[in-house]
Amino acid sequence: MKTANYCPTLLLLLLLLSACKHEPMTIMPSPNPHIHFDDLQVGQSSKYLCLKGFGYGYIGSSFSYLDDTLELKLVAENSNGFLVQEKLFYNGEVAPAFNYYKDSTLQYYIQVFNDTLRFKPVGPSPYLRSMIFEFFISRQGLPIKNFTQPQLKMRSWHTSLPGVAARKTGYIENYPLFGVNYPHLNVVIENTAMALDGNGETMMYHYHDGIIRASTYSSWTSSGYGWDLLPEQ
Repeated sequence: MKTANYCPTLLLLLLLLSACKHEPMTIMPSPNPHIHFDDLQVGQSSKYLCLKGFGYGYIGSSFSYLDDTLELKLVAENSNGFLVQEKLFYNGEVAPAFNYYKDSTLQYYIQVFNDTLRFKPVGPSPYLRSMIFEFFISRQGLPIKNFTQPQLKMRSWHTSLPGVAARKTGYIENYPLFGVNYPHLNVVIENTAMALDGNGETMMYHYHDGIIRASTYSSWTSSGYGWDLLPEQ
């Protein structure tokens, strides 16, 4: 008799548990979302995978990914802006371009002022210490309003714009990266230093999504390195 009394209740519980398994899962947002230029907040972080590129400015250019990753994290806020902590993570040997800073934790400030992302060094030195932001970009900043002309295309790890030794801007539509599509990206190509045999640099970014790809390259070898944004975890 006891078995007969409990069976309907047990059967009901099993049916309820089975039904619960088919409910859609609620995926919680990442506790540390990407760095958003339009809504900077302490705790935001962006991680990048390193690439090695060859043949900058040539149709037959190519690139491959390395195992080095770079993290930018907003760790504090004060009157100088948001304090960025930049750190390299690697296994084995490090790409030569980043060997000097490989075990360092770099810091600098960023803030949006007059629709431009501005940078400020930490400490007495007037120069920014960074593995992703080069000299001219760190001095001039990055306009965060969407560029509307000209429209550019991607060729491997660089754009379709000729590699001239000057500063150029443009935009790219529907850029796919690691399974994420970016409808509109500003492009700043700062190759002024190449006129004096220095390195050029390119920034692809969006006012909300932050830096999507950053690269620097040699005027002598046409090779260089870059950082591609990894999706939020």
